[in-house]
Amino acid sequence: MTSSLQWRHNSNMKAYNVEFFDEELNYITNTCSEDINYKEDYLDPERSKITVFTDTDIKTDYFLRVKAAGVEFVGRISSIEQQDDGTTEITFRSLTEMLDTDVLVTTSDLTGNLETFINKVISDLYVDNSDDEMNIPLAITEKTSTSTWTLDLFDTDETSKIVNLFDDIIIPAFGTYGIILTFGLDISNSQITLSIGKNTAITKYIEADLPNVLDKSIIIQKAKKRINKITVYNDEDFSENVTYYLHSDGSFDTTDSDRITPVVYDLLTVSTSSSGSFSDKALAKAQKTFNKNKYDNLIELSLMNDDELLSPWAVGMGQIVNVISDGVSYGSILTGREMKDNVTTLIFGTIRQELTKYLKGRAN
Repeated sequence: MTSSLQWRHNSNMKAYNVEFFDEELNYITNTCSEDINYKEDYLDPERSKITVFTDTDIKTDYFLRVKAAGVEFVGRISSIEQQDDGTTEITFRSLTEMLDTDVLVTTSDLTGNLETFINKVISDLYVDNSDDEMNIPLAITEKTSTSTWTLDLFDTDETSKIVNLFDDIIIPAFGTYGIILTFGLDISNSQITLSIGKNTAITKYIEADLPNVLDKSIIIQKAKKRINKITVYNDEDFSENVTYYLHSDGSFDTTDSDRITPVVYDLLTVSTSSSGSFSDKALAKAQKTFNKNKYDNLIELSLMNDDELLSPWAVGMGQIVNVISDGVSYGSILTGREMKDNVTTLIFGTIRQELTKYLKGRAN
């Protein structure tokens, strides 16, 4: 960050209200903090830290909620360290981490809307589990309905499989169909809330060269060619096939006009041995392939938390944006957010620079 950014940091310290709740979401206490290092990455959930003054006994696995003007986020405590100056440093994790676990799915589950499928998998795990010790007070809401979809979870002869809920279902559902899972706390009803669905807000245009943008970084993945033509075959009968073309507005269909060129094509197959028509499966396969590298960029913009022009905390996860810099417009999507003191960095796109994220397979 620039020196001017650091100066604005130190001269505008602001207190955040921090509330604590036990495992049953009973209120424990609240305090204030001016020292927060918050990290949110939808592609790879991270741990965050906050320093507070409190005499109340706070325990690991308690929930916390942090609020300030325009800012709100929740988490679950991972560790607590008492500092020599009398403060307490708390490390907390995103509630999304509970989805980083293995689940058993069957081909019979792959029916209906994608949001309903995700709801069922999570409900079977945490709401309707036969082991009551694994159930939690979780209220799930489906915000949108995606009827045509595929996740390629099974090989041809498989009818059931153990997969990682986060890596094999949640991330592909986001990368291909833009489906976001958002957690919250409904304290009045003692429930954890989870909404499943696409961010349907209109595309937001962001001028990255304006003076309110304190720092910016734009990295475009140029090495990878983007596929713009796909032919899908029925692997039971190769005489049945369909070709899709990517258009200049980002849409695709079987119409050979207004195409993106030069042609970069791929040949794919789908199986019709299980439920579902060839046309539906081919469409879902094409959508998954076209969308895979749609936002293959990494754009980071830093602003003051209370910036009135952009309002960085009003941009929702999964929000589609056009970032304009040096006269060039980059289509992207919000996938992360970091806050240190009074500055928030918005992270757009589906690539990451950190080696650890590449090793986990959670960055393009």
